[in-house]
Amino acid sequence: MTDSQFVHIKGNIGESYFDQDTLINPAFLKFEHTNGANFYLINYFTSASLFHRNKFDVTAFGKAGAGTVIPKTDVTIFGTRLDNKYHVAGWMIGVEGDLRFTFFNHLYLEGGVKCAYADYMNVLVVGDGTANHSFGAFEFIWGLGYQIGL
Repeated sequence: MTDSQFVHIKGNIGESYFDQDTLINPAFLKFEHTNGANFYLINYFTSASLFHRNKFDVTAFGKAGAGTVIPKTDVTIFGTRLDNKYHVAGWMIGVEGDLRFTFFNHLYLEGGVKCAYADYMNVLVVGDGTANHSFGAFEFIWGLGYQIGL
């Protein structure tokens, strides 16, 4: 969340109903997954060799999966803070595609893209309350590594 922004709030907080633009500041509301959003997915993984010559390889990787989100949410509402416990709060799906360029059978450069969607349906907050939110993500991933055989 970004502090000191106006957002439209609609719903119940305690016995009060809100349907208005409201300034969000840390005294009113602070909401963050402080120890990570913690995605746990089961993936289908596949790979295909695209090119091989001497000590140079090009390999494509793909994976798609689904799983749970288990955040540890730090939330403050009306000045009351709760650094919550880890909790299964929703689900996530994602797909990823990568290309790996391997040099001299061990050194590699890898790049790819990942798309994901997460739906937090049951985030624990202060008291008996819950919150929900969802978001999509798109990221570029780059890596440099060295493969060793065990």
